Order: sequence, then C-alpha cells, then structure tokens
Amino acid sequence: MVAASFLLLMGAGILYLSVKNNDLKDTYSDPNLAYVETRKALLLVSASMNKGIEPLSNINKINSSTQELQNINKLDKSLEMLQLVSFINHSSNMKK
Repeated sequence: MVAASFLLLMGAGILYLSVKNNDLKDTYSDPNLAYVETRKALLLVSASMNKGIEPLSNINKINSSTQELQNINKLDKSLEMLQLVSFINHSSNMKK
C-alpha cells in the first residue's frame, strides 16, 4: 500500500512537471472553428458511448422481472399470515 502511494505521488509529480514545462498554444486562430471541431469530437464520443450503452437497456427488463418477484414474495407472506390466523382460529375452536 505504501509502494502504491509512493508510485501515485511520483506519477503526479512527473505529470505536474511535464505540464508546467510545456507551453500550450492554441491550435486554431478562429474561436468559432475551434468550437465546431470540439463539438464534432464530442458528438463522436457521445455516439460511441450511446452505441456501447445500448445493449445495457435489457437490464431494465431484468429489474422489472425482479419487481414482479417481489410482489409474489409479498403475496407469499400474506398467505403465511392467513395460515397463522387459520391455525389460531382452529385452535380456539378446539378448546370449546
């Protein structure tokens, strides 16, 4: 754990020094053109993420099935309570 912390601090230090020594310059002189290019890149990333997330939509079906099972569990508990009431009622009739 100590070694991992040391490596993390070393990595952060190296990253800081590389960014500090690197003079960043604008690649586009026109801000509107930079905006358009950034927007295209983000839309590409968004489309890729949406395509990757699409198969996960079936998880909602699993969740709805689980909800139905919880309803059956509630019904089962209610039936157990009715059986207990029936047993108590039967016991009290036997005493008479």
